[in-house]
Amino acid sequence: MATEFSGVVIVQVKGVTVVMVHMRSVLEDTDIQRIAETLYELVDEKATRKLIVDFQAVNSMASQMLSVLLTLNGKMQAIDGKMVICGLCAGLMKLFKITGIDSLFTFVPNEAEGIRRFQTVPV
Repeated sequence: MATEFSGVVIVQVKGVTVVMVHMRSVLEDTDIQRIAETLYELVDEKATRKLIVDFQAVNSMASQMLSVLLTLNGKMQAIDGKMVICGLCAGLMKLFKITGIDSLFTFVPNEAEGIRRFQTVPV
């Protein structure tokens, strides 16, 4: 079953929580805050240990969203969880590389590859 709110859809696939951001741009502070709250709740309150964040629909994002992802990554590590980011367009991948944080994340091209990654790497 999917949960949807604030441009975000959350589904469970083969024991993995997939968060799909369904917004063309993630630039507004209020949108970033809602996404952050949604992601943090998955870890802080639901102890999600296998997480895919899918940005396939997103064409642009504010650097503030990178901070959210860094915080989320730290939260995941604190509970021995694993996060995978998928669906980044070339422009967004460039943002990660320019800021030098690309080495801190695992990137895959799509959700299916992310699910395969979790099936082959135990968490």
